[in-house]
Amino acid sequence: MKGNYKFLLLALLIAFASCSFTSKKFEDPDKDKLLIQLISYLLDQGHFEPKDINDDFSSHVYDSYLNNLDPFKRYFYESDIKEFEAYKDKIDDQIKAYDVSFFNLTHQRLLQRIAESKEMYKDLLDKPFNFSKDEDYNANYENLTYVANKREMKERWRQQLKFSTIVNFDDVVSQQDIDMDSETAADLDVSEANEKPKAKKI
Repeated sequence: MKGNYKFLLLALLIAFASCSFTSKKFEDPDKDKLLIQLISYLLDQGHFEPKDINDDFSSHVYDSYLNNLDPFKRYFYESDIKEFEAYKDKIDDQIKAYDVSFFNLTHQRLLQRIAESKEMYKDLLDKPFNFSKDEDYNANYENLTYVANKREMKERWRQQLKFSTIVNFDDVVSQQDIDMDSETAADLDVSEANEKPKAKKI
């Protein structure tokens, strides 16, 4: 059954992406129809029986879907999740009723939070990071909680951007070390080749 859940989740994310990268409004019935068709098709291909589409199914899809939408927990707020939780045991009913209100809600809210976050990280990148300050950074995103307000969200972005900068710098330095080692090895090979005694002509 786990494989089937992954199959369905992939469909939901593909459908979500197809609605995100179009110029039409999400409320367009054509897009709602597309999403419903994808979900229905994948339910059929995943061999879900009507009895399988229940509250447990709904809860599993809900958790996996939101975790994949915002895996680093840098868009949605605690208040967003509380609002979404009203649908946690109702996704099964919505799928059966061809109701996409939950997906509409999460889509619109994600677009809103992405726009807000762009302003945050632009402001953060305008100022240099303090790399001399020791900080604890939790890279175990699964155990992170959702932030409560904009101040906490901005701090999360600051930490993640600083951490990414350090990682990228380390990668550049490591690559330079590899390149230097390769050049040194190549120079040694050339030197050894030049030092070998040449064969004498008879």
